[in-house]
Amino acid sequence: MADQKLKDALYGKTMQLRLADNNEYTFREPCIDELESLKFDASDPKGIKKLVWTLVKNDNPGLTQEKLGKIVTFSMLQEGSELLDTIQTLLGTKQADDESKND
Repeated sequence: MADQKLKDALYGKTMQLRLADNNEYTFREPCIDELESLKFDASDPKGIKKLVWTLVKNDNPGLTQEKLGKIVTFSMLQEGSELLDTIQTLLGTKQADDESKND
């Protein structure tokens, strides 16, 4: 467990999520530089796509923005979806389920 905490501190938290193509992708907490350069509107699908791309691009070789746009479905953008829960957890706006159990 200490190794995971060290990795999280050095590289950011990661979470696995299955998208519409039925493959699992690694989502990584963004660094401050990525957030600073990311200008998006959370109510606009293009903005959400930019944010999701920021979270997946470094850990998923072979994944392109074009392919990402085809494997994130409309239902994944609905409030309470696993995708939005993952995004909120990585951005620190929602506590991960396993973290809340440890409190």
